[in-house]
Amino acid sequence: MALAYNNRGLSKIAFENYSQAILDFNQAIKFKPTDAGKYLGLGLAHAGLQDYKKAIENCNKAIKLNSNFAAFYELRGYCYQEFGKKTDAEKDFAKAKELGYKE
Repeated sequence: MALAYNNRGLSKIAFENYSQAILDFNQAIKFKPTDAGKYLGLGLAHAGLQDYKKAIENCNKAIKLNSNFAAFYELRGYCYQEFGKKTDAEKDFAKAKELGYKE
């Protein structure tokens, strides 16, 4: 069930229906609260709504669950950049690159 909600959330992001995507990712998280990827999806949806604070919170949760996935740092870096936190953004972009993120 978590996979279905997750995939539907990703589809909604693709169509820029971020509010509905958030609902789906929250449902996916209820089924699999330790799946870091679900928090990435939730972070992407919040970033799509320009709610960078919530996006960062979700990236932090994802990183806490799995600190070895470059996309978590890339998204958080982008959100920090939008907040004007250049140093934090640069650190996250460097970590993402270290973990294999390719632009």
